[in-house]
Amino acid sequence: MVREHADRVLALAGVAVKLYGDNIQCPLSAGYDSRMALAALRAQGPNPMSMSTAPG
Repeated sequence: MVREHADRVLALAGVAVKLYGDNIQCPLSAGYDSRMALAALRAQGPNPMSMSTAPG
């Protein structure tokens, strides 16, 4: 079941990469969800990528 969800996340990240290529911005909140999104995007190959963190 976990593998199925991981495959879905990677597939969605792949769609974003196909649409935007290296021009992807990924805001980071220091939570697990934003790190997972970044990891999924990086696994699909965009590089370089703009990342930012929330002030706090």
